[in-house]
Amino acid sequence: MVRNLLNAIKKRRDGGSADAPLAGRGRRMSMSARLIMLLAIAVGVVMALGGYFILRQREEILARALRNELHAHAVTLQLTLEDSYRAGRIGDAQRLIDHLSENPRVFSVILFDEKGRVAMFSNPLEAGKIVESQEARSVIATGEPIEIIQSRSGREVYSVVMPVRISASRRGAFEISQPTEFIKADYASARRDIALITLALFAAIIVVVLLVMRHN
Repeated sequence: MVRNLLNAIKKRRDGGSADAPLAGRGRRMSMSARLIMLLAIAVGVVMALGGYFILRQREEILARALRNELHAHAVTLQLTLEDSYRAGRIGDAQRLIDHLSENPRVFSVILFDEKGRVAMFSNPLEAGKIVESQEARSVIATGEPIEIIQSRSGREVYSVVMPVRISASRRGAFEISQPTEFIKADYASARRDIALITLALFAAIIVVVLLVMRHN
C-alpha cells in the first residue's frame, strides 16, 4: 500500500514537471504574439503618418505648379499685349485673349483700361457681370501684381492681376484666371493612390503576422 502511494506521488510529480514546460511555452507564445501585434500596429501608425505627410507635400507641389503655370501665361500675355499696344495693333490683343480662352486650363482673361474698367474679356459667361475691378485699380496704381482666389460664374478660380503698359503714360491691367478644380482633382487622385498603397502594405503586414503566429 505504501509502495502504491509512493508511485502515485511520483506520477503526479512527473506530470506536473511535464506540464511546466508546456505552460512556459504557452506564455512565451502569448508574449510573442503580443509583441508582433504591437509591432504591426506601430508600423501601421508610421505608415499612416507617412502617407499624410506625403499627401501634404503633394498638395503643396500641385499648388505651386498651378501658380507657376498661371504666372507663365500671365508674363507671356503681358509682354505680348505691351508689344501690340506699342505697335498700335489693338485687334491683336483681342485675338490673343480669345486664343487663350481656348485653353481648357484658362478660365478667363479680362483686360482693364487705365481706370480699372473692363475693356476686353475672353469668357462670354462673364460678359456684363464685371464692369470694374478694385484689384485692377490697385495694380494700376502700384504697378505690382496681385494673386487672389475668387468665385467666377459659381466656380472657384485662382487669379493673377498684372499691370500692362498701354502707352508711355498710361497703364492698364489684366486678370487671368484658372479653375482650382484641376488641382483639386489631382489632389483627390493622389490621396486615393496613397490610401490604397498604405492599406495594401498594412494588409500585407497583417497577413505575415498571422502566418508567423500560426506556425509558432
